[in-house]
Amino acid sequence: MSDIFYIGKKVQTVDTSPQFDSYSRVTIQVSDDIEYTAGTDTGRVMTLTCPWGTQKMAEDILAGLKNFKYQPYKASGALVDPAAELGDGITVNNTFSGIYSQNTTFGRMFHSDISAPSDEEIDHEYPYVSRQERKVTRQLYSMAAELKVQAGLISAMVEQQEGESSWLKSVLGIQSSQISAKVSKTGGDASSFGWVLDSSSWTISADGSDVLKATKSGLEVYGKITATGGRIGGFDITSNSLSYNNMTWGGTNTSGIYIGPSGIQLGKNFSVDSAGNLKAASGTFSGYVKAGNIQYGGSNGTLPGYALTSGTVYGGGGGAIAGGSITTFNTGGGINTTLGYADFANGVFNDWNTAPVVRCECVRIGKDYFKPVTLYYTNASGGTSSVTVLGFR
Repeated sequence: MSDIFYIGKKVQTVDTSPQFDSYSRVTIQVSDDIEYTAGTDTGRVMTLTCPWGTQKMAEDILAGLKNFKYQPYKASGALVDPAAELGDGITVNNTFSGIYSQNTTFGRMFHSDISAPSDEEIDHEYPYVSRQERKVTRQLYSMAAELKVQAGLISAMVEQQEGESSWLKSVLGIQSSQISAKVSKTGGDASSFGWVLDSSSWTISADGSDVLKATKSGLEVYGKITATGGRIGGFDITSNSLSYNNMTWGGTNTSGIYIGPSGIQLGKNFSVDSAGNLKAASGTFSGYVKAGNIQYGGSNGTLPGYALTSGTVYGGGGGAIAGGSITTFNTGGGINTTLGYADFANGVFNDWNTAPVVRCECVRIGKDYFKPVTLYYTNASGGTSSVTVLGFR
């Protein structure tokens, strides 16, 4: 006992019972199979549980209890010092005992109902807990959160120490059962589902492979992810698409992204639908462009003249539009034939080709213009003949 208080007759009622016989034996239970006993069976027996108990401890406790007789009592309305606590000694109306139960009323008259329970109450309803056991219990409760999280590891350690600390095993076993129940609700077992929690990560595995791992860097998921809402990387998750900046298919947001069953749309000026149709306000291609049908003109737009520059349009074998001219190299039959006539006529007028017949209405020589003129004359037979010559127009 820490302190002894005297209240005498400063109490409303007092009921006492006969003193118990003195203790003659002390038994310390270490585990289900190990216990230490000191003394005989001539008096009362004190049995306590301590996972660190020894024979010397049992003998020392028995020596401390020598000549001690437990005095049951009940006192109501006792004017007890507010500093009194459970385990302190007290003298009430010439009866010395201890404070083992206390119910305090705070008011104008500070008083308490105190008692030392009778034999039946001690053994069953109000068991006395030693200071050492109370301290251990408090420590275990303060560790409860950690023990629950580490239940898988603790369960293995407790089973290993089964023969040494049955009392500690019973406390930890409760925590382990709670965790085991939570794990079993997922339908998993040690062979198909498990998890590991350590100082740097939390890992969930299935069939021997990691499926989820949380570290200080973030969350890693291996396998299928199903989500019908929320956000990922700045994208809003809808029931069937990903959207950035509230973009929808066909939307007119200047910036935004839509990825879904209709296609892909970036802002209002670029989209590719599920059929492969591409729409873009403009574009630059660094490589080849192949198309089965290119339309321009009218509502489809125009091809401006500056789009064709020197060497930008090629024909087979190296022909090209260059320097603002179109050559006859590798061009189709119609234009080749027509341009061939032009080349021949040019040769006729420049004296490197000869034409069997040249027909024209007028010929210019220098500054003068000549045209065919028909002259009529009387031939040797007396008839009329004609000849066509060039004359001034």
